[in-house]
Amino acid sequence: ATSMMDVSDGLAGDLGHICRASGVGAVIWEHELPVSPSALELASTVRLRPEEWALYGGEDYQLLLTAPVEAVPSLQQAVRSAAAVPLTPIGEIVPAAQGVRLKRGEDLLPLEGSAWDHLRDAGS
Repeated sequence: ATSMMDVSDGLAGDLGHICRASGVGAVIWEHELPVSPSALELASTVRLRPEEWALYGGEDYQLLLTAPVEAVPSLQQAVRSAAAVPLTPIGEIVPAAQGVRLKRGEDLLPLEGSAWDHLRDAGS
């Protein structure tokens, strides 16, 4: 891996942190975002997009990492062996000039980065 952080503050915002710190952009493939069956069911009931929860929800305590594409198969095997959890590719790193975007079908949409701000209300 070339970078890694937890996404407890929301995938979109924490991806933005990685991109800014590394001087790169990213494209997230919406159709690859892992969403639990129960979240899909609830989203259908309340008519919301479950991908929005995957991007902007927090408290997930998952890890986001970047790695060269050729390293992905060996990383997937290592993680599966060590922790018995899946490692799911959800996008790619691109030049900074392309920004941070969401690929939804054929569209590339700006990905608004809104990470949880732990200090937002502190001392205000």
